Amino acid sequence: MGFRLRGEGLLCAVNLSDRPVPLPEDTAPLMASGRLTEAGLLPPNTTVLLQRD
Repeated sequence: MGFRLRGEGLLCAVNLSDRPVPLPEDTAPLMASGRLTEAGLLPPNTTVLLQRD
C-alpha cells in the first residue's frame, strides 16, 4: 500500500502484510518506522518515506 506526497517527489509505502516486501523501483528510502531488512526489504508493519527518482 502506498500514496504519493507532493506530486511525484515523495512516496509513502506501508507494509501491512506478514512478510517483507521489496521497495518500489526507482526510489530511495528517506525515513522509516523501523529498520529495513539486510536485503533492503520493507518488513511487516513498517512504513517508509521514499524519494522517487
